[in-house]
Amino acid sequence: DIPEAVVKTAFAEILGEPDVPKDWGGEQFDLWTTRLLVEGQQLRAAFLFKGPAEFKPMTISSLGKNGDQIDRLSSTAADVLVIQHCHSITAPVVNMARVYASDPRHPRRYLTIDGYDTIKILRHFKYID
Repeated sequence: DIPEAVVKTAFAEILGEPDVPKDWGGEQFDLWTTRLLVEGQQLRAAFLFKGPAEFKPMTISSLGKNGDQIDRLSSTAADVLVIQHCHSITAPVVNMARVYASDPRHPRRYLTIDGYDTIKILRHFKYID
């Protein structure tokens, strides 16, 4: 029941990111930040958010009209690719993220956050009860 825009704003606030872009078709990412800290290192992260309008497991076909949202996400200079969904995330989506993150010309980290982990994060930071 939590709108995607609310989740995106909460993640931006958690990261201390003041710039929350508006959604539009064909975007490379839903949220961009340089404020992600991993093991004390500041990294650039590109986020893809999928909300309750698609309340079913995330599949490749869930990733935009052409199934190319991970491709667009990975075309950024991000050090970390983050895929968040309100439901479960299927293995082919995780595999696609892994393949894009393993590009030897630009190796990077990737993270998937399913609905259960989203709820844990939002509860931890007191966005929901």
